[in-house]
Amino acid sequence: MSLTLQLSPEAERALQQEASFAGILPADYAQRLIYQGLHLPEVTGREGQTLTELFSEWKMQDNDTITSEVEDQDWDEIANRIDADRVHLPVPEIDDHA
Repeated sequence: MSLTLQLSPEAERALQQEASFAGILPADYAQRLIYQGLHLPEVTGREGQTLTELFSEWKMQDNDTITSEVEDQDWDEIANRIDADRVHLPVPEIDDHA
């Protein structure tokens, strides 16, 4: 079941903060609260993690991987442009005996 909630700005900030402390997405944290309020066990996966926690973890890992790949590509592009734009000037010889 999908559910849309209208939260006050204060409740939204509190939900985001608590979800952040728990290391999960706000929607997953809200789902956890609903299960707890209804006294229902959450479906768990490996090491006692709920499925929503696993999906959140995988999503964050994907985002981290994508972000680091993009950052690597960006830095490679910057380095290539610097090398392409670099002016190669001869280094003059300096006579120290003057």
